[in-house]
This record gives sequence, structure tokens and C-alpha cells, in this order.
Amino acid sequence: MNPLTPSIAIVGAGVAGLITAHVPVRDGFRNVQILTRDVIPGGVWTRDRVYTGLRLKNVHGDSPSEKDGRLTGDDLSAYTDAFASKFLEGKIEYGVEVRDIRRNPSGAGSLVDLTHRATSQKETLLNKETREYGRVVMCIGGCNEPNFSDGLSSSDAAAIGFRGLVLHSADIGPRGKELLTVADTTKGERNPAPVVVAGGGKSAQEYLILANQGQKVTIVFSKFDSFTASSKSMPGWMRKSRLMSVFFPHPVLRTPVERFLHKTSTGKIHDAMDLPRDSPLRDTSSMYWNIRTNDEGIPRANGFHALVNAGKIAFIPRARAERFGSDGQSLVLEDGRSIPASAVVFGTRYKSSWSTFKTLSELGLTAQTTPRASVPTKLIAQRDFAINGAVLSANFGYTNEVAAHWISAYFLEDAMRLLATPADARAEAERAGAWMRARYPQVPVARTPNITGYVAFWNWPQHADDLLEDMGLWTRRSGGNWLTCPFKVVDPEEIRYLKEERDAKRAADVKAPTAV
Repeated sequence: MNPLTPSIAIVGAGVAGLITAHVPVRDGFRNVQILTRDVIPGGVWTRDRVYTGLRLKNVHGDSPSEKDGRLTGDDLSAYTDAFASKFLEGKIEYGVEVRDIRRNPSGAGSLVDLTHRATSQKETLLNKETREYGRVVMCIGGCNEPNFSDGLSSSDAAAIGFRGLVLHSADIGPRGKELLTVADTTKGERNPAPVVVAGGGKSAQEYLILANQGQKVTIVFSKFDSFTASSKSMPGWMRKSRLMSVFFPHPVLRTPVERFLHKTSTGKIHDAMDLPRDSPLRDTSSMYWNIRTNDEGIPRANGFHALVNAGKIAFIPRARAERFGSDGQSLVLEDGRSIPASAVVFGTRYKSSWSTFKTLSELGLTAQTTPRASVPTKLIAQRDFAINGAVLSANFGYTNEVAAHWISAYFLEDAMRLLATPADARAEAERAGAWMRARYPQVPVARTPNITGYVAFWNWPQHADDLLEDMGLWTRRSGGNWLTCPFKVVDPEEIRYLKEERDAKRAADVKAPTAV
């Protein structure tokens, strides 16, 4: 069968889904379709989900629209809209939610159970349907489903009679006006209760608009995320080079510098934010042994740390929220303290977006996947199922694009460096899992199935090199020798012609004489 013939379903229209569809379309696949429950492209970056003050924390410096050294949520939302309109016209089916995916019992490919949604905000469930696809790529990520601790969901709040608004960071875009309304109603009070934000990560720091408008805000956290920052704009070669990545280990150490530095520990940078020496915000997770890291870029006069230093944001460190108070207007902490709250916002991360699937085991998604483009080990030889966007990366644009080429080459049945059998793939996945547990001892790496692919946070350039090597393409594209390579800027232009390189390699492989 011509490998271009079987249909491809891309589940999700976020950043990973859009590029994962675009690459096979360019490669000539005849039937590529994105399925999304939303009514516009962008995934977590759709226009209705981004909000004022939202900025990306990944590698930056490639967009002329950046503000204060960062790309905003509005910028990325506009980009995904333009990308879908220019490259994927007619390839995206909106208002379709994938409820389950299972192997096709009649042969290769998968059966996809769908539920059609109305395009209204009520999202009324309509008819159900099952479709057959020759190939499927999961691109729905792990940032859609809010994670609440036991006793702290909005239903728990309603059950105990809490009168304030309860939101998760995932709700701020579509429901942010409600939060501002709460803030407005308390302005006339002599001593209004604050909006309480639970969590010490980036999503818990994003509600600066409240403090900037004069609303009382209190943040409750057990440990603060580590962060990198500079009081002045860093040169591009430092921000966008491989310099940071070589300080963090990777299973494949390609240069003498990496082999020499792979055990070097990096420090925490707090002085750029002018934090007092005794500030609890210095009590951060270890940047070296963890992935709980924010890249603050250039400090802002109205940014989170400046507002804390100015006394406009109160904080309760080394504390966790446990339940809502029976008085209907407070949040109770684990140590028994009760704090007043006009509203509570939980920046408590996310849970797996795959949790509704009944056939995770059948697809091999409950076990460790191969540390490449996240192919389930049991399906490695089938070449009809893959995942993109499940590898944690500090530059998801670059790594997702390289992974999209890997997946397209995989579906095209190109000659690649692949493990021959599911048993071989499982052995490699187990080695990768052991390495990740040693590399990130403070992180429950497999806390959701979405993140069992791989973690390539600071060392994303090396991960991209792994994928390029699998495809038989050249690596360390930023140039330089073993000594100067870490100081070379990683430019997205260096992967612009991956399709042409793959085409040339495929043609050369066809012409190559077969060994006797």
C-alpha cells in the first residue's frame, strides 16, 4: 500500500497539533484531518483562554512582537489563528470531541469515538460517531483539565456553602471577568477580604491585573518555583544558545564539554528581582534537579516580584490549602489557620487530558513510551500511532516541529533508527524511565500519562538532536566545534528545510545498492 494513502487523524488543534498536521500535508499525505472540541484553533492558547498579563516562559527572542523580553498569550493566539488560516484551510474539524481511541480489530489503524458539540457556548452534546483512521497522532497535551486537591474543587466549595468565586488557572481566560467583578464588589468595603491564590508556580503568579488595580491579593504556597532572570536584557547568544543546555545532563553526551559538565550544579538567580535575603520567595525548588522553573526574562515594574516587594501582594509561605471554611468566607490551611477569601484561584497545575479514555492500556498509553516522538512501545512496529506535545521542553515550538517531521517520516516508512520489536522498545523505555527518575528526583515524572514520553526541559537541543539522528539528518545545527557549539545561537531557520533534507535522504536510500 502507498504510505500516503491511509488517513491521518490529529487529535487537538493546539501548537503541537497544528505543526503535526502541517508537516504531513506538505509531505503529500492525501487525507490529514485535525479534530478539536474547540471552535477556533490554538488549544490552550485560543483567544477565549488567554488573558491580560499572560506571558510565555519558554525560550524567546524570535518574535518581533515580544514585550519586556517575553511573548504574550495574545501574540501566540494570533499566530495560531494565522497559521491555521494560511496552511491548514479545510483541514480542521471544529466542535468534535474525541471520547476514545481503540485499535481497529480488523487490521491496522484505529477506531475513534467522537461526540459532536454545538458551536454555542453551552456546548450541548449532539450525536455520537465512530470513525476509522489509518493513523492517529495524539496532540491534546496535559494543560486542559484542571487539577484540584481533594476537598478544594468548586463543587466542594458549593457543598460547604463557600460564598466566594472558585476558579482554576485554566478558567481565567473564559471567566476572568467574573474575578474582576468580585474585585469590584469589594472595593467599597473598609477591610475587604483578599483574593487568595493557591500555588507557587507561574500560573499562580499571573493574576497581576488584580493587584495592579488595587485589589488585595494573598498567595499561599508550600515552595516557590525557581526562576531565572536578569536586571538587564541578556544578549541573544546567551538566551537562545545551547549554553544552558550543556549544564544539564542528557542520556547522550555528544561533546567533551557536555561530558565534563554533566554533573555541574547551577545556582538560583534571585538578585535580579531585588528580593530581600530573608524573603520566603527564595525558598524555591531546585532548578537543577527539577522542572519547576520559570524564565522571568526582564523584570517589570508591575511584575509579580516587584508587586511583592512593594507590599501589594501578601504571601503565606510553606503552607497548603486544605479545605473551605464552614463560615462560607474563608480558606483553611493544613496547619489549621483560617484566612478570609472573597475568591480563591487555584494555580495547582493540571491532570491528564486522557483520563476519559477507556482504552489507554490497549493503546499502550499506561506504560512508558519510547523517549523519541512518544510512540507507545507496544505499537512501535505498526507505524500508525504517535504522540506529539507530550515531551516537556523549554522550547516547545522547536522540539514539536522536529518531532512532527519524525512522525511524518515514521508514517512514510522511511529508513530510520528504530527499535525493531516492542520488547526492544520497552527495554529502552525502561532505561529512559530510570534515567529520568535519577535526573529529576524531585519530580513525579509519570504523574500523568501525558508526560511519560520524555522530559527535555533545559536540554531540549539535545533531545532535538536525538530526533534528527533517528531520521539520519545532521545535528548540532547551530554550528561550531565541540568547544564553541554551546555559545552558538539556536535559530529556527536551521530546521526550515527539514522536509527537503528528508526527501533527499529518501531518494538516496532508494538509489543505494542493496547489500548481498
